[in-house]
Amino acid sequence: MRHDITFRPSRKASIQVPLPVRSAGHYEVDAGFAETPMRKNFIEMFWCVKGRGGLVIEGVEHFLDAEHCCFYFPGDFHRIRSESAIWEYYWLTLDPEDPEAFIKAMALHRQPFHAGRCPENRFIKLLSELRDFSPSGQYQASVTAYDVLVRAVSGGMRGEEHDLADRFKNLVEEHSHKPDLSVSGLADMLGVHRTTLNRVFSEATGMTPGDYLQSYRIQEALSLLKGTDMRVGEIAEKTGFSDANYFSKAVHKFTGYSPGEFRRR
Repeated sequence: MRHDITFRPSRKASIQVPLPVRSAGHYEVDAGFAETPMRKNFIEMFWCVKGRGGLVIEGVEHFLDAEHCCFYFPGDFHRIRSESAIWEYYWLTLDPEDPEAFIKAMALHRQPFHAGRCPENRFIKLLSELRDFSPSGQYQASVTAYDVLVRAVSGGMRGEEHDLADRFKNLVEEHSHKPDLSVSGLADMLGVHRTTLNRVFSEATGMTPGDYLQSYRIQEALSLLKGTDMRVGEIAEKTGFSDANYFSKAVHKFTGYSPGEFRRR
């Protein structure tokens, strides 16, 4: 058995950080390895590098293979064992202030899912940052842990899903100034049905294609309102809003201010 573990030297983070990291580690274990089963009150993530492990989650055993991740949530009973001659994995534990809200916001789930190749360099960096328990070290560990989580969650999407989402974003950037641009039209450009685009894009990004298009236009408009002296009507036309009144309502919906009020703030 080979392992590297780093723990935070206090029960709670000594400062307020976006994502408190308790500990992290790297295990390479032989067949027959099993951790002592126990209930734990924090979020724990496992990312398999090679081999196979068995993890009992909510009373059901699941198998964690290479390039797969899984999570235990606060209050879960942990039972972990090796299922192969060599099982190598990285893990980290977190204790955010509101675990339920964090789990929901990050769309985390317990059962193993494909996340892609384990970012071992990020875990090694995290282990080093945890050894620096100064405020700076805790902030850096928080940032690195968040990066690992985002890589896991986004890596769980299939490659073609990311490709379609990226192509959609590129088309929005290129054509968003056209008032007649619609999600249906963008789906036609991509050669997919609108329903398919909506499902794939929503799974890959967490928002609908229509919301993305609208948000992109608003973002461009707000930048022009603050960064230029262009008239409101010109900005509306330049960002794909054919109707100035609708443009004003859209800006107010997103910001709580009219275009003029937003510009003056």
